Amino acid sequence: MKHETSKNLKLKKSLEGIGLSEKEVAVYLALLELGSGTVSKISRYAGINRTTGYDILDSLANKGLANISGNKPIRSAIKAEEQWKNKKTAPVLIIDAGETTNTEPSTIVDITGPSPIILRSGIITKKEFDSFLKRVYI
Repeated sequence: MKHETSKNLKLKKSLEGIGLSEKEVAVYLALLELGSGTVSKISRYAGINRTTGYDILDSLANKGLANISGNKPIRSAIKAEEQWKNKKTAPVLIIDAGETTNTEPSTIVDITGPSPIILRSGIITKKEFDSFLKRVYI
């Protein structure tokens, strides 16, 4: 991983806490930084070899933490529930705000630690989320 900030370290701990391996965490963090990319680009950024990258990306996709290019992002709580059903990393709570019409996927937030951490950016931006937290935690 190229940038080890305290925020990344917190996120890394959260991801390990839900059962991701060290390489899965590295690839997931690379995806968050890059947004998208080829397996080669993502693997290089994560510091793993390309052939391992395929396996790790498949594993993350099977856990609902990555979308394979060409697959549509999940835009409803019902679809999210279907995707996460019987998965080890399934969220404890899904808040249904209706189906999104935007091209952005839903935002996934880990609220199990002392402070919420965005696991996947989506329709709710980090700036909007931080603004919400400031109003809630005054």
